[in-house]
Amino acid sequence: MSEEINKQTSQNSKEAQDGGANMANASATGAVQNMKRVLSRLVGGLRRNPGFSLAGLNLFLALTAFLIFDPFGWIRTGYQSAEPLLRVQVASIDALEIRGPESEFKIRREDAIARPEKRTEEGAPPPTRESEILEASEGFLWSLQGPGVDFRADARRLARLLYSLERSKKYYELDWDGQDNPESQESRTTLMKYGLDKPLKLDVVLENGQRKEILIGRSSIRGNESYVLVDQTIYLVQENLRRDLGSGDAEYFRNRQIMPFITRREVKSIKVRFRNPAAAGLRNVELAQAGGEWRMLAPSVGPVRETEMNLLIDDLLEIRAQEFLQEIPPGLDRRDSMDLEIVYARSMGNPESMKLEILGKKSYDTYLFRLSDGTLFEGSSLYLEKLFQPEQALLQIDEPQTMDFPMQ
Repeated sequence: MSEEINKQTSQNSKEAQDGGANMANASATGAVQNMKRVLSRLVGGLRRNPGFSLAGLNLFLALTAFLIFDPFGWIRTGYQSAEPLLRVQVASIDALEIRGPESEFKIRREDAIARPEKRTEEGAPPPTRESEILEASEGFLWSLQGPGVDFRADARRLARLLYSLERSKKYYELDWDGQDNPESQESRTTLMKYGLDKPLKLDVVLENGQRKEILIGRSSIRGNESYVLVDQTIYLVQENLRRDLGSGDAEYFRNRQIMPFITRREVKSIKVRFRNPAAAGLRNVELAQAGGEWRMLAPSVGPVRETEMNLLIDDLLEIRAQEFLQEIPPGLDRRDSMDLEIVYARSMGNPESMKLEILGKKSYDTYLFRLSDGTLFEGSSLYLEKLFQPEQALLQIDEPQTMDFPMQ
């Protein structure tokens, strides 16, 4: 059997070589016919030798699995070590200019802002690159400008875009003749195939005047990859850059940061005044910190549970705008509407306050808020409802004392 397989393999190899020679010298029609004969004989040989066919199939499956799962990380390591689309210091960015088929806007870096000093606990892991970019981005004010657009830009979403650009590598280069003949029909067809005929254009402008242009085409079928055109070369990168650009919608980058950048320790008091206390059976709430300890001053007086109080403060400081609204939706349940005031004091600074109107609850953890300038937005809070029944949720209840001597 082995001799037959070797003989057949040798015969197929010889025929393939003969077929290749014929194709080099024959006409196009003859070449196709020769190739068909070679393939036909090769398939026939595989059918007569099922063992050889099975071994080939197993080899093909093993190779496919290797390429998909990359067990030794060779492909992944090669991608991660490749040159990124963009890696710059946040402080060196002057502006980001975004242009799409139907939009055009700019995000410009403004003044630096004071941030609370972060304390690193002993033995804590080093900060990730993503957290470093976020912290650097939140150290500045960013303006969002465009036709009919003039807002503060969201540092968190900007940081996510910069991080994705840094994780996008020039590794998977795709065939394209645009460098030599960008106006050819083949070149245009390739651009259309990858959504680069009508791309999102991103220009990163640095303080020194340098400009980095990146064209973002469509996302891949899997959705977590993008086709980009950089320096007349098309790459497939492993980040969804269209998502991180908000598909070119300026509203995506509108500032979602509602609360000031303060720490839990800088919060001094929390006051709540309900709009309809009698109808909802609710009472106003006042919580204050003194000497590092929190106490409830209304509706009852007494110490509060530290863990629950910390969770409440952290939750309130994380309220962000999920969606901006132009008007109050009809049918909003206003029974739990309230005025919330948070008083805080930064180190070596005078007390300041942040006031929010909670107009009503829309779902389990979603509320409708209004700022003092009239801005309406939806936001999420899991612990805001603790203020509806503060005594049960926050007030510290002394445990009943147990006798430490046996009963007679």
